[in-house]
Amino acid sequence: MNHVEAKNDINKLRPTVLTRAYTGKPARGIQTAITDFFRASENKEKVILPWQIQSQLVLPLCKFAAETKQVDFMQLWAGQNYARCENQSAAAIVNQVIEQARDVLKY
Repeated sequence: MNHVEAKNDINKLRPTVLTRAYTGKPARGIQTAITDFFRASENKEKVILPWQIQSQLVLPLCKFAAETKQVDFMQLWAGQNYARCENQSAAAIVNQVIEQARDVLKY
């Protein structure tokens, strides 16, 4: 399963969390076993390593997870409203924004 399949499987939608588990810097992603593991200790000193060190530390695990389709160990970056996203091209999104802007400017 990849991130698109995970997003589209309504039975597997998970909340997003703010985590430093993958990179050492705060970022919002879909809750996984890795974010759960680090959550209790994220604010303690020296549990989460500085940016590039933490990133390099978890990189092999994330690569293996992607290769073996183990979603619970992947880096799944997403905003709070990811469940409402639609699968469409960038061109379709830009056209939609243009149409919405035209509608607003009519008033």
